[in-house]
Amino acid sequence: MTSGAEANWDDVMAFRAVAEHLNFTAAARHLHVSASTLSHRVSRLESALGLALLSRNTRSVRLTEAGTVLLEWAVEAGDSWRDLHVSLRREPGRVGPAGSPGGRNVVRFGYARVDTTDLFGELPLVDPGITWHTRALPTGVAGLGALADGSLDLLLWVDWLSWWRRETPDQVLAQVESAVVVDEPLWVYLPAGHPAAGQDVVDVGQLAEDDWIASPQPVPRRLVRHTARRYGRFEPRIRHLTDDPRMALSLLSEGLAVDVGPPPCAPLPAQVVARPLRGAPRTRIQLSRRRSGPLSEETFRAVHRQVARWYVDGYRVANPGYWRSLAHRPERHPGLRDVLRESSGDLRVTG
Repeated sequence: MTSGAEANWDDVMAFRAVAEHLNFTAAARHLHVSASTLSHRVSRLESALGLALLSRNTRSVRLTEAGTVLLEWAVEAGDSWRDLHVSLRREPGRVGPAGSPGGRNVVRFGYARVDTTDLFGELPLVDPGITWHTRALPTGVAGLGALADGSLDLLLWVDWLSWWRRETPDQVLAQVESAVVVDEPLWVYLPAGHPAAGQDVVDVGQLAEDDWIASPQPVPRRLVRHTARRYGRFEPRIRHLTDDPRMALSLLSEGLAVDVGPPPCAPLPAQVVARPLRGAPRTRIQLSRRRSGPLSEETFRAVHRQVARWYVDGYRVANPGYWRSLAHRPERHPGLRDVLRESSGDLRVTG
């Protein structure tokens, strides 16, 4: 009996990688995702189909009869999909995969202050006919400027308190459109021995006596000051400036400071905990494109969905409690809603 969920192409491609390598670690390396994310996707596909596709133990992975049939189909379907894109690019007047006449097939993807671990390995799942060029930007404002001047096609970035609207010229704003992927409260990162570490939610005022970590970049530093002043009525003691996540985790592990940011997207050291901040500012992750750019609406929506799936799948592994809180109320998260509903069957299994 099936779970009622629909199989999706990304999960089929994840299965194909495992089936061709017969090794989760090698397949994960090939797709640039974690082995746990890959295992989850294969399990989700098996649940959707109501069939066991792989026989696995600690030493080996083998295809079942159903898995052999699906692998043959997946290879044929993937080859047909690539052939279709080649044909479309060759036919004059047809719209290429990135949405421009003549078959433009390169998308320049920028990111600013977002941990994109595993994401870029998943972008080919959006469209195998696109070549992705990636670029790091120091701030969202810089990324929006790059969109407007034509040096970027897409931008994934963090919006803190909508300051970017005041700092971005009107002529740039007029050329850009954005879609929210994530809209969540800030979290606080604490040493495990902090008095508030055992709470489910932390009030900003409980952090008044702590030293703080902040980025040398002006916007994240202003975020720390704004959070402390407005929501805790105190002036934060910013003692440590770093953009290096490893340094921040080291300071936290040693009990020297606290930090704020999005929910943790990777397992934390045992000496560090993360908790939601009550009534704190919002973290918004947005995907933006240039209005007059080459990217089609269809491709933009497909990338948005892939980013949402990357976010949900990553948190399912790294922060199961946070993932469950998302999946219990998908209607509260419009940017993630469709992907969260796909994972509702997993929620029933894992509790």
